[in-house]
Parts: sequence; C-alpha cells; structure tokens
Amino acid sequence: LEIKALYERQISAPIFHNYDLLVIEVDLCQTSGGSPIYIQTSQSAPAIGFGLAGAGSSLGAIYYRTDNGEEHKQNIPLETWVRVRLETDLVNKTIEFFYYDTDGHLIPVTPGPVAYTTADNNFQSIFIRSGSSTATEMRPASYITNIVANRIESLPKPNDPVKLGNISGVQPSVVIENGTAFIVDEPVVRGYYGAQSVLVKDVDYTLEIVNPVDIYQNDAYLVTYQITNIHNPSDIKTVEQTVTIFSAGDPNQISLATASIAHPLTFETDVTLTLQRAEGTLHYVTSATELSGSEIMLSENKVSIPITDTAMVIENVVVNQGEKIYFVVELNGLSNVAEVSVTYQELVLITTAQEFYDTLSVNVASGKYYALGNSIDFTDFSWNATMNNKFQAILDGQGYTLSNLTIHKTGYRGGIFSDIENATIKNLVIENLVTSSDFTASSAFVGESRGNSLIENVVFIGISNEVTLGSEYTEKTNSYAALLVSRVRGGTLTVRNLSLINGSVENKNHYGGGLIGGNEAGTAIILEDIYIRGMTVTEGTHVSSAGQIVGGLVGRVRDTVSATRVVMLNVNVYGKNNTGAIIGKTDAVGLTIVDVYVQGVVSSSITTYVNVVVGNLTNEATITNVWASGFAEVGTNGLNVVDGNNVAILETQNSTWWTTNMPNILASDLWIFDQDAPQLAHLPLVE
Repeated sequence: LEIKALYERQISAPIFHNYDLLVIEVDLCQTSGGSPIYIQTSQSAPAIGFGLAGAGSSLGAIYYRTDNGEEHKQNIPLETWVRVRLETDLVNKTIEFFYYDTDGHLIPVTPGPVAYTTADNNFQSIFIRSGSSTATEMRPASYITNIVANRIESLPKPNDPVKLGNISGVQPSVVIENGTAFIVDEPVVRGYYGAQSVLVKDVDYTLEIVNPVDIYQNDAYLVTYQITNIHNPSDIKTVEQTVTIFSAGDPNQISLATASIAHPLTFETDVTLTLQRAEGTLHYVTSATELSGSEIMLSENKVSIPITDTAMVIENVVVNQGEKIYFVVELNGLSNVAEVSVTYQELVLITTAQEFYDTLSVNVASGKYYALGNSIDFTDFSWNATMNNKFQAILDGQGYTLSNLTIHKTGYRGGIFSDIENATIKNLVIENLVTSSDFTASSAFVGESRGNSLIENVVFIGISNEVTLGSEYTEKTNSYAALLVSRVRGGTLTVRNLSLINGSVENKNHYGGGLIGGNEAGTAIILEDIYIRGMTVTEGTHVSSAGQIVGGLVGRVRDTVSATRVVMLNVNVYGKNNTGAIIGKTDAVGLTIVDVYVQGVVSSSITTYVNVVVGNLTNEATITNVWASGFAEVGTNGLNVVDGNNVAILETQNSTWWTTNMPNILASDLWIFDQDAPQLAHLPLVE
C-alpha cells in the first residue's frame, strides 16, 4: 500500500483469534518527509500503537507507544524496507517491539516487556491510520506491505546468533581501606539480539580479569574485565574499573564534581559530587579567581556541609557570571580542590507585542528560557498565526501582564499556544483575552497538552473563547472548547495556583469544559489550588442534536483527574447532556475530588444526566469534602454532594465557615480570605 493523507484517514480489518499471545509483523518504507503510518488497536486512544513516525529529510523513524502516550522512536534509513515485529502478551498486558537488521536478526526497540493498561486489550482488530488533523499540505508517501498477524507458534522468532550486548554489574569505581580484601565484580552479560537474554559464562563467553590491586599499597588501580564471545572470538568487550586504596588517616578526596545548567535569572545551579568516603566536612566558595584549599578555608563566604554520603548533591548554589565554584574536604587535613565551571541556560527576554508573537507563535523547542521583561499591551496588535505552534520550553512571566489580546484562527487550533509538550508556563497574568476558532481542540490559552507539562501561578482576568467548527455547526462534531487547555492528549498536565476571574466559553458544537475540555486514556490531569470567580460555560448551542459532555472544571474524564483545594464561585454551566458543575462525565476509574466548593447554576435539556459534582458518573470516583451552594437542578445518573453539604451561600460568606468545614484551604499559605470567600493570595483584591 502507498499511503499519504492530508487529514486523518484509516483502514481497518478484524483479527479473529482467541490467543493469549499475538505477533504482528509488517514491512515499512519511508521517503524523505514521508507520511506517518500508525498501526494500532483502535481508532483513537489506542492501547497499543506502532509503525512509522513522520520522517525528516535525512532519516525515518519507527515507533511504539502504549495507552495513547508518548511515541518512543528508533531512527531508520529512508527509502529502505524495514521489517518490524510486535509481540503482545494479552494476559499480562505487555508488548515487545523489534526490527530486523540486514542480516535478519531481531533488534529490540522496547527495553524488555512494556506494560499497557487500557481496556481494549483483546486486539480483535487492526487499524492503519495516517494524516493529521493539523496538516496544511499533503506529505510524500510511505509504504506498507506483507502484514502478518498470527500466533507465536506459527510465527516463531528467528534463531539469532550469540552476540555480546549490554554489560552491567561492574562498579565503575571502588574505594576500600588499606588491608581490606578487594573482591572483583561478576559481570552480567546480555545478548544483543531479540529479548537480550542473560548469557551464560563459560557457555556463551569467557571472562578474563586483569587485577593489579595491592591492598597494602595506597594508590588508584585500573582493573580490566575482558569478555570474549565463545561463539565468535572476534566479538570482545572490555569494562574498566578504578580501585582506590586509602589509609584511615589520609585526607578524604573529591573524585568528581559537576554542575547542572544554571538558571538564567537566579543563577542557581545544583552540584553533584563524588567523594572517596562519607566522612569529614565539605566547604565551598564561589569566586572569579582560582582558590587554593587554604584560601577556601579562610574565606568569610565559605559554606560548610557535613559529609553524609559518598555521593552528594548541593542544591541552589548561586554562581554569578564569571565565577566558578571551589570545593575542598576537611578531614585529616585538606583534600584536593575541585573547581567547577557553570554553564548558564540561554535567556530570551521578551518586551514587546511583536517580540512575543514572533518568538512564541511558532514552534519552540526545549533548551532556552523565555521570560517577560515587562508587561505587554496588545491593543491594536494583529495576531495572524498561519500554523499550529508547539511550545516545549519554559515561559516565565515574572509576574508581568499580557493584556488586550484578540486571537481568531481559521483552520488552526485556537489560543496563544496550539500545543504544549513537556512545557512550563508560570508567573503570568493575562487580562482581556478574547479568542475564537473554527477548529477542534481550541482553547483560549492552550489547545493540546502532551508530555509532562506544568502551568503554575497564572492569573486570568476577563477571558473568553468561542469555537464554531465551521459556519454550518456540524452535528456530532466534537471540539472540546475550553479556557485553559482543550485536550490532554498525552502524559500529565499539572495546573497549580491558578485564578480565573470572569471567563466565558461557548462551544457551538459538542464537548466542552470551563478550564479543561477533557483528557484521553493513558493521561492524567492534576489540579491543585484553583480559584474561579465568574465563569459561564455553554455547549451545543448551535446544533439541533443532543449535546455530548460539558463540565465547569473538566468536561470529559477518560483517565486520571485529581482536583484538590478548588473554589468555584458564580459558575454557570449549560448543556444538553452529561452536564456537571464540576465534571461533565467520567468514562474511567481515576477521578479524585478533595476539598472543593462550587456555587452557581447547572442546567441541561436531558435532566437525567445533570448534576453538581459529575453530570454522568459511569465509573467509581473518590469524592472527599465537596460542598455546593445554589444548585436546584440535579439528575438521577450523576453525582451530587452528600446530604448536608449543599448549603446556602450566605452560610459560607465568613472565614469561620471555611476554617470549620474546609480547613485545608485557609491553612495553605497560598490562600487568604477576602470579603466573602477565600481567594488565592497572588491576586489583587477582587471587588
């Protein structure tokens, strides 16, 4: 098959079997820039996926993933057929993924069996997909052929020869006191091919050890372990080990000292040290000039730390530009001096609306540190994004404000960031943000989240988002409109210390959430210390069919969602089906709500699936200390607060009620009580 697709397309076929172990093999070929080929267990959110990732200009890539999570890739040559093999243990729910080298031997891509948890584990169908919902042009073709799905007995592994692979079990360094016996290590030798099983000494390999250690002579000795393949004597691997002999009265020594990349604003770095033994006191000084041990000891600025281990990490050492760190150990005199140089992360300072747009409206890779240098007013600024942008770095607002920003996107995910992946966005105020889009997975702030991303200490004041999915408002089309993040598509999204004042989101089609539209199987959302005052969420307003799912905090829960210390005031949620003031619908076990208060209105045209905590509860949830005020409409299939926890709002408008009924909120340094309710302390006082 020649496969190329602009948008997402798929073909599928059944696999009739009742086996516990299933093997799939397939030949794949990629051209420069070629289309991906996704082979998976279901149309979306697959338990298992493998195949071709999108190719670059010089290399292709095969991949595997589980539970719709991150793709793990292995580069392959372009325009070359590569045969891959997936072995699935349907009982233990693990996979192993391999490819064949040019000699027909299996090379593992997975590091042994990899577990998956998603429920679609019987693998009764195979789906082949390509294309992308974000594609703007047709990519070159990729190719797939010779698809074989069969039981392991009919498709055995090849009889691979013995080849030396990974060697473990040999310590790189050993430190022993003079006169103490030195015992050589026993290497663990694995094969290179297939499952990389442990090889047997004197059956598969011989071991020769060159051991010059004299335990009565203080010195550093080099011990050599040579492993030779019995089946192929030219296949030899060597491992070296340093053995240090010392006397109890000798000074301690620093054998290694390295620093992490320093923060570009605080100049902080973490230093990792390896010491000869866990004795003595470590002293260090930062200096622009070289220091001796005695000069370190005489310095008024020295920092002294008791040594408790041979491996120590000194955190948050401030090292100004032009300085180095000098370490010495005090024990039986002074040790050698370790000089540590520091590399600083590159800082990109953003000070104007045009700089913000030029820098962050395109794909941003990891490595640099992006920070606001002042507040930025976007009044009359034209945001003309022509692509979906992915942010994979750190954005530090430093407490500054982005204000008066209007974004409308046609054909692309709406919001400031279309996608984030392993990103951190923090210390930011956003005021008067208006966004709209005709594309699915559009939020006012972030479209889709992958990897382990963090949004922390962020304030939104006056924010709105409208998603239309085209002028005809297509029936049964899901857009997941939201204000913060539309969809969590992979990894874990953590949101901490976030305030939202006066927000509205209208999804004219289906699926929506106030803060987050929803998450996929194999992902997690962690919400901690969230304050919302004044928010309206509507779903399905311009379609005649029944709505799908809408929630005030999160719309659709398909895996782990945890919400802790959340205050939601004047929150109004309107839908046609599966409507919840906090959560719209749960499709999986994994919802935990602790110390949450919500006040407002929830309304749905299907009255059986509307409720305060969860509009439609289809799986178990852990609900602890959840309170509500003002909700008259509740259905029969969702989840309400427990009896006695639906109270009049006047009862809650004093600090005594909160310290009595929800003490964990005001006990936190992040929260204060102002006027009639708690709010996060990073906010100006709200009228």
